[in-house]
Amino acid sequence: MGRDAYGLPARQARRALPQVSLAVGLAASVAATLALAVPGPAAASALPAAPAPAPTAGGGLGDVTGGVPVDDTAPKPSATASPSATPKPAATPKPGASPQASASAKPGATPSAGATPSPGATATPGATASPGATPTPAATPAVPVLSPEQAAELAREVNEGTVSLETATARLAELLKEARRALEAHAAAKKTASDARADDADARKKLAAAQKAADGAQTELNRFAADAYRAGPLGTRGSGLGALLSADNPSDFLRGAADIDVLADAQAASLDALQDAIEGEKLAAKKADATAKTAAETAATEKAAKAKADELVARQRTVVSALQAKLLSTGTTDQLAQALSVAEQRRRTAALQKAQAIASGQAVLPDAGAVGCTGEDVSGYPNGQLPLTALCSIWGAPGHLLRADAAAAFSAMSKAYAAVFGSPICMTDSYRNRAMQEDLYVRKPTLAAIPGTSNHGWGVAVDLCDGVENFGTPQHEWLVLNAATYGWYHPAWAEASGSRPEPWHWEYGG
Repeated sequence: MGRDAYGLPARQARRALPQVSLAVGLAASVAATLALAVPGPAAASALPAAPAPAPTAGGGLGDVTGGVPVDDTAPKPSATASPSATPKPAATPKPGASPQASASAKPGATPSAGATPSPGATATPGATASPGATPTPAATPAVPVLSPEQAAELAREVNEGTVSLETATARLAELLKEARRALEAHAAAKKTASDARADDADARKKLAAAQKAADGAQTELNRFAADAYRAGPLGTRGSGLGALLSADNPSDFLRGAADIDVLADAQAASLDALQDAIEGEKLAAKKADATAKTAAETAATEKAAKAKADELVARQRTVVSALQAKLLSTGTTDQLAQALSVAEQRRRTAALQKAQAIASGQAVLPDAGAVGCTGEDVSGYPNGQLPLTALCSIWGAPGHLLRADAAAAFSAMSKAYAAVFGSPICMTDSYRNRAMQEDLYVRKPTLAAIPGTSNHGWGVAVDLCDGVENFGTPQHEWLVLNAATYGWYHPAWAEASGSRPEPWHWEYGG
């Protein structure tokens, strides 16, 4: 019995050949799979491809790892395994999974005699690993966007801009306080002008009454004069002196004397009435002129004070807006993050937010009719006795009423407030009639005004809530900064330093 190079009998060697071929194919497939699992093209190319085994059909051993001699004289096989044995790309191992010999025969399966393992076990160019299988490279440290000198210059510019904006905003806040005081003076002047107009109207009524009385007295005197003229100097008819002298008996004489006495009294009374009417007319005219002059002066004063305050506030708002825009445009987000410390960034943000809070209050006030309610003139009605039909409702405050112009201004202010805080201004009290004022005065005499004197009774005062009722809250500060723009103000007596601090109480003076 012949033996092979390892000293085995030829028949035994031929029986072992299929198993050796299977082992060689498995090794090649595993090598190819491992080559596919190595990340990166450079790493994949660094691994040598496993050589395809070439066993002979006559049963001689092919080339195997380990330096086993190859029988070059054996004829080459003409039939190869089916191409369907080529591994599909889906068989590429996922990260962390053990490589599978997908291109090799299944374990336990015996290949057909003489069949050569498929060349597809060799890694193909298209069978590369999935992009998702590539590990994420380590993060590269961010490259500074500015040089140290540029960062220092940007920090200087931003910090100077922040200080300028803070200064301008503080100045605007002071001007708004001045505007509030001017608005309060404006409201007082309007009240004085209204009272002067009422005095003027009253004086004119008295003047008309005096003129009527003078006219009546003049008519009576004219009648007496006509009678005297018709009777003659001594009188021959009627109740004149002539009738008295021509009397035939003493009784007629006495009756005539009494008539003359009555006539004299009537004439004197008419003369006195005429004189009083003339004097009354002079006094009424003088008072009417004085009150009209006062009304004109107070109206001019209030108009000048309001115009000055509005001009100063508008001018300073322009300054704040310009500084705000400049600061917003200085540096990008990355540049600011590199150039500024955390504290500097916070200060910049706070300055911009405060400026924006003031800017949010800028709005054009609508006419009362623009919100669907024109109301009526209430100047002729007593405090707390305004007709409800003369008042208007308020946006976002159902059940509350104010004078038409005050309601329109408050509604506009409440909409601007809602854009910042997400809801309308909360309100607890608005117009109060006389009965409500009296009830409140009984329950809270230290807080309520004397009935008939409260600005609530004129429909130009409100009490607010939901944060506004406390000094120093964002809601209260927003109103401090913006209410004057809409004609509303916080009275001096209601300030924290006032005689009766009431942060919730606001009045209209527009």
